[in-house]
Amino acid sequence: LFEDFPIICNDNKFSALKKSIRDLAKVYARIQQGEDDEYSNFAKNLRTALDVIFREAISANPEVFEIRREYSDSILGYRTYTAAISQFVSANRLNDDIRRRYSSENIWKNMTHPRGTIDRGNPKDNAALLLLYANRHPNSNVHSFVLEYRNIFTELFDLVQFGNGETHGNYMQKYT
Repeated sequence: LFEDFPIICNDNKFSALKKSIRDLAKVYARIQQGEDDEYSNFAKNLRTALDVIFREAISANPEVFEIRREYSDSILGYRTYTAAISQFVSANRLNDDIRRRYSSENIWKNMTHPRGTIDRGNPKDNAALLLLYANRHPNSNVHSFVLEYRNIFTELFDLVQFGNGETHGNYMQKYT
């Protein structure tokens, strides 16, 4: 990435992404050298990298953050939100785990009533915003991004659990 896209990688706008990728690469190298105790750090660094990627995708498309207002009504908002997630998953033949995981009322509450700016959002809430926007705008770059990296949207939940120490080290074997 750094060699193929030096202009992007040296841009201050992407400094957080560059740092998260470098941190991830360091931990990955330690794992390859046989340091089994680094799996939790790997999950944390991968989750951080995904968080930065989601924030950058939203920052590049500010209208994504604004879509949350359409789902903030306390009576119909949650139902409309879950219907939109279901519609997107069904229309694009995505793994049903995406529908189940992102239909959480907690994600809906966090997404529609954020504490500050998108920089303070968590990766699951930001991922939900991207899913909603992609559903509404099928010809957008966000839609293409979501479809191309669809597995991230399910794996993110496992990474959060692993990074919090809630799963076993053998889970990360599939990432390394």
